[in-house]
Amino acid sequence: MMSSFEKADLLKIKADFLKTAMQEDRNEIRLIRERIFNTIYFATISSFGITSFLVVNKNVAIQYKSEIFMLIADTAFVSLLLIIFTRLKKDLENARKCLEIREALIQGLPLSKAEDFEIFVAADKTKKARIQDNDLYSPFYIAILAILFKLLFINFR
Repeated sequence: MMSSFEKADLLKIKADFLKTAMQEDRNEIRLIRERIFNTIYFATISSFGITSFLVVNKNVAIQYKSEIFMLIADTAFVSLLLIIFTRLKKDLENARKCLEIREALIQGLPLSKAEDFEIFVAADKTKKARIQDNDLYSPFYIAILAILFKLLFINFR
């Protein structure tokens, strides 16, 4: 049987372990959010950069090909944005769920027994995270609309 001193040490070790895991979860959330913003900015700026490079060309034969290329490039950028955004948004939601599980574990830590402690608990796939990160949708939609308006303006002027 464990003494109260050993139980206190074990509780402190568990708490330190959970705090470290929570810090790593927060860093992962920060990193995923940064990746989402960087992807949005990169795709939008790249789309406008390619368009400005191709619009400078005044040759009529090349102009027709460049309009087709701009259509293909902008479609690719919009597709890239959609695919990467949805994947990273799902990763962000999963990271938030992990953080919430660890927060619940640290709140219930004084009540847990030594053998009940499991830091890698499976998340409930049906339950959504408390924080939804809906602020990421506005730059995403603005980028998509900017690329599409640019495409319409350049090709149908």
